[in-house]
Amino acid sequence: MLGESTQTWFNQLSSGLIHSFAQLRELFLHQYASSKHLRKTSFSLFSIQQEERQTLREYIRRFTETTLEISTAHKEVLANTFVKRLRDGPFFFSLVKKPVDDFDELLARAKKYVNLEEAKKIKRAELNNKRKDKKDKGSCLDNFILLKIPRSQVLMEIESSNIIKRPFRVSQGPTQSKSDTFCKFHNEYGHDTDECMHLRNEIERLIQKGMLKEFVAKDDESALNTVGAADRSPIIQFGPKDLAGLHSPHQDALVISANIANYDVARVFIDCGNSVDILFLKAFEQIDLRPIRMEEVQISLVGFSGESVHPIGQIALPLSLGHGADVKTRMVRFLVTPSWADQC
Repeated sequence: MLGESTQTWFNQLSSGLIHSFAQLRELFLHQYASSKHLRKTSFSLFSIQQEERQTLREYIRRFTETTLEISTAHKEVLANTFVKRLRDGPFFFSLVKKPVDDFDELLARAKKYVNLEEAKKIKRAELNNKRKDKKDKGSCLDNFILLKIPRSQVLMEIESSNIIKRPFRVSQGPTQSKSDTFCKFHNEYGHDTDECMHLRNEIERLIQKGMLKEFVAKDDESALNTVGAADRSPIIQFGPKDLAGLHSPHQDALVISANIANYDVARVFIDCGNSVDILFLKAFEQIDLRPIRMEEVQISLVGFSGESVHPIGQIALPLSLGHGADVKTRMVRFLVTPSWADQC
């Protein structure tokens, strides 16, 4: 029984056109030649190539599926065609250096590079996940508990105790100096103690366990100078006009603002001719430094007018200068003294 389309074709044939079955067969084959399944040849392989983002495994799968439909292709032809349509890469360069004529041998060698390619893909995925985790952790820095004093000062207060876990390298002694920065927690050069991520995490761990509460800052106790939180101030520049009326060389004093122990001090008197760093008792009392112990000193200071004053003690505090990413912090040993006016 003929199908609908075939029946329509047969009915449209002219009367008396067909005189034999052989003639009908030729007309039928000519009519439906385009519907015949053509056998693929070796030239069909040239339409297959490894695309830009196609894996080696996927290219091999497409190529071998096509070869199954080509019964006459020689293995050497298959191998040569495979290499010509292969994208540049480790496997391609390997085949150029050491050609293969047998297609089965080529597939055996390809297996090693498929495994290598997939292993690299897994490695890249793991590395990207680590970078993402590191980025996520870095974005949570603002969630760390704020302290009254810098982490370097906290370390000085608790380093004699057994509550803090020191890194292994600290017992080996300082490494050779390669920079001006030094980490007291790791006992090595390369970064500041206050910028040490391991120390930050260790202090956070202790606080989470209910320890070091005396170092935790309250919201209204201090104006913390967090790196990156402060607005960038305009650059202060001095030109020739600023030297008018001055006799060079000169050592005129300078008054600046600074951050001492995470407290903003509005007036800091810089005197290049002074050999010591002084913190007046009134300023010391306004800064809540109760966890920090003051050391006794047995010296006297001479004022501008020749008067003598006895320091109450000395204390090491972090002093920060700069704004944002340009902030620099150094430990400074201050002599705490009454003001000269209080001595009169």
